[in-house]
Amino acid sequence: MQRSPNITISAIVNFQASVRARCDGGRGDLRTQSASADLGHAHRADGPYGYDPASAECDARVQQAVSAGDLGPLQELPPDLLDHAKADAPWQLAILHGALGGPRRTLRWAYACPTYFGMLGAHISAE
Repeated sequence: MQRSPNITISAIVNFQASVRARCDGGRGDLRTQSASADLGHAHRADGPYGYDPASAECDARVQQAVSAGDLGPLQELPPDLLDHAKADAPWQLAILHGALGGPRRTLRWAYACPTYFGMLGAHISAE
């Protein structure tokens, strides 16, 4: 789960912003987005990636950003943290951030870690 050194999270956000502009014809009428994401995959020693406390730290930072309705700070997560956490979601969350076009109101969200990886689902207002 290592990220490519040639593709940055900021590039993905910018890509999705241009996709959004094409999809809504520049009207900006995207109302809500629902998203789900697998977060850190190193929560348990008996899991396929072993245990690393970075998974809990990464998941907590994602939860904080989602609850605040601002996914922007996730662009600043240190690459080493993401690598150690075995996080899968930053790419999808970067796309969501670009689609939303900036901070929005989180309508509801939930987090669980019933096995070796954390999961988060959110419904975010795009208005």
